[in-house]
Amino acid sequence: MNKKLLAIVKLNILNNGRAYIITGIFLLLFLVQESSYIIDIVTGNDDGADYRASIGFALYLLILFSAIGIPIDNFHKLINLGGKRSDFFKSALLTYIVLACFVALANLAICYTYDRVWDDTNTKIFNVIEAAGWNTHGPFATILQQFAFLLLVSVVIHTLSLIHVLLRGSWRGWFFDGMLLAFIIACLSFEPLGSALKWFFQRFVFQPNLFLQIPICLGLTGIVYGLSFFLVYQKEI
Repeated sequence: MNKKLLAIVKLNILNNGRAYIITGIFLLLFLVQESSYIIDIVTGNDDGADYRASIGFALYLLILFSAIGIPIDNFHKLINLGGKRSDFFKSALLTYIVLACFVALANLAICYTYDRVWDDTNTKIFNVIEAAGWNTHGPFATILQQFAFLLLVSVVIHTLSLIHVLLRGSWRGWFFDGMLLAFIIACLSFEPLGSALKWFFQRFVFQPNLFLQIPICLGLTGIVYGLSFFLVYQKEI
C-alpha cells in the first residue's frame, strides 16, 4: 500500500469533523437520557417494562454521516489537487473499512458491558447484535458479521451521496433526489414493497448464519461499489 493512499485515508479520517460532532451530540443525548433512567432505578422509581435502543446505535451515525460527507467534501477536492479517481475510490473504501472495524468493536464492547447492566431490571435493551443473532457464534464472528453489515451500509450511502455530487447542478440531480425520495415514501406507504424489503433484509442482511450473511453483505458491497466506480469513470469531470 503506497504512502499517498495512506495519506488520503488519514485525511479522510481527520477531516471528518461533521460526522464526529453529530455522533458525539447523539451519544451525549443518549448518556443524559440513560442517566435519568439509572436515577429512577436507584431511587426505586423504575415502574414498568421499558424497551429502548442501545447506546451503540449512536455509533452507527458515524458510519452514516462519514459515507455522506466523504464524497461531498473530498471527491472534487481530491480531483482538483491532481488526484486520480482510483485514488479516491481506494482511499474511501479503506476509510470505511477502518470506521466499520472501529464501530463493530465499540458496539460489541457496549453490548457485552453497558447493555448488560440492564439485564436485572425491567428495561430491555435493543442492540442489532442480539436482534440479528450475530452473537450466537462468539465475539470474533460477531465482529465479522457486524463489520460486513456496516461496510455494506457505508458503500450504499457513499454511492447515493456520490451520485448526488456528480449530478449536482443539473436537472438530473433533482430527478435523482426526487426518485430516491419517492422510493422511500413508496417503501413506507405500500405494504407489499415494504414487506418485500423487510423479508430481504431479515433473510440475508440480518441473517444469523455467518456463512450466509458475511458473503452476501460483502458481495453486495462489491457490486454497489463497482457501480459507483463505473458511474464516476463515465462522468466527465
